[in-house]
Amino acid sequence: MTITSLSPLTINNSFVIILMIFTILATNWRRARKNTEDFLLFLICINLISTCAFNIIGTHLIGLHSELALKVVFFSKSFEYFEYMFIPFLLLIFCQNFSKGEINSIKWPTYLTPLLVGIVSLIYNTFSPLAFNISKAGILTKYSFYHYYLTIGFIYLIFILLLYLRDKNNLRALNFPLFSIMIGLGGLAQYFLKFDAFFWCIIAITVVGIFSQLQNQMIYRDEVTALFNRDYFARVIQGRTKQKAVTGIVIDVTNYYQIYKHLGGAKSIEILVTITDAIKGLIGSRGILIRYSDNRFIILINSQDDKTVTNLRKLIIYRLEQFNNDFDKIPLKLNISRPIYHFNKVSCTRFQNDWEHEEKAKA
Repeated sequence: MTITSLSPLTINNSFVIILMIFTILATNWRRARKNTEDFLLFLICINLISTCAFNIIGTHLIGLHSELALKVVFFSKSFEYFEYMFIPFLLLIFCQNFSKGEINSIKWPTYLTPLLVGIVSLIYNTFSPLAFNISKAGILTKYSFYHYYLTIGFIYLIFILLLYLRDKNNLRALNFPLFSIMIGLGGLAQYFLKFDAFFWCIIAITVVGIFSQLQNQMIYRDEVTALFNRDYFARVIQGRTKQKAVTGIVIDVTNYYQIYKHLGGAKSIEILVTITDAIKGLIGSRGILIRYSDNRFIILINSQDDKTVTNLRKLIIYRLEQFNNDFDKIPLKLNISRPIYHFNKVSCTRFQNDWEHEEKAKA
């Protein structure tokens, strides 16, 4: 078979497979980080490869009349319909997790129920035609329930766009308007025009684009803790007016340098990562944790309401006191001795200058 005799479906699916394999190989460094977002993107890549591979196999076997070939084709179509829902579902979970840092337990039933209904219907379809059927002559017949999988996948894609529009100014938000539009176009092509292979191409390109942006964001990550760093703090605050100030709580590790001196770099870093994980668990989706310097952290909060921030500050102080008492074997002590900050472009510059004076005084 020459390249000119290959169908557009086969060519597009092959393109997605090659693109995803290269993406996995090129982003192997991210999987070593073992965080939820990278795992979800890796899972999306694997599912895209599997879907397109089964599409190619099913396309070439559908004309054969052997029982084994028909079973393979039937499985490939079932898997394809499942992926219409599952891959957009994974993208939605990724975007939700990246934007909020976690997924509200209330939203899980909303996200999972349509997917589970689709899975059950596909299992039922193996015994009694509900979504599609393949005759012994190799003829594919689609029934009305076939549209359910397309509809659910399309709804997940709409959720992604709504999530982006709602949270595009969120401190953690992934800024990918171009890829959001591409996802929408892919969903439209899938739902109304039935360009299935085009849809997978759009999703694959979107994943590559997200990986690219995540790699660009690495300059804003602290190498030791993987938290956002001082450069990200400056980027968030830049251009903020007094009316749009970001609320901040400063946490100091009061004896970091003494511990570093007595225990050495490796041990003090291990302790530091343990503590930052505990603080991130405290914050949840209410804000982000920034490592401003070796011994200073800043919590930026998605709220300007003084009462909300004050209550959160009290909770953090209480939990940090518990942490200092419960982990008495860990000599690193955390302290919030500073007031609540309202960071904007002017106050950020003043905060930076004060920090530099403190560092010079210590030296």
